[in-house]
Amino acid sequence: MMAFSLTAMAQEHAALDALVQVGQYRLVDAELQLLEASGHVILAFCELVSPTLTANLWKLLAYNHGRGGVTSVLSGTRITASFEDAGFLAGLAGCNHYRTNYHQADEALSIGPVVTSQSRFS
Repeated sequence: MMAFSLTAMAQEHAALDALVQVGQYRLVDAELQLLEASGHVILAFCELVSPTLTANLWKLLAYNHGRGGVTSVLSGTRITASFEDAGFLAGLAGCNHYRTNYHQADEALSIGPVVTSQSRFS
């Protein structure tokens, strides 16, 4: 049997007591809110999922600028990557869409030649 502090036990009891009072729920961003019948939030959960390479849309936060450092992406731009189970990688490169193939084994990753769409800008 494990020993827990009185504070941890009180928290557990409060959470379990709140569970039986739930009358509705809502999803707000990545948060699950459990509400009592009157609409007040009594419990809030965030999703505990370890990200996987596939089944996610990844958004670029920073990149190596080629001068020995890392920089953030430009404000208002969006660069994405979506790894598919079949070994394809596709996304938005900011101005153009791109597609390539990849091979993954454990934590090793290799990416093939990239093909992009051609957008024209003034």
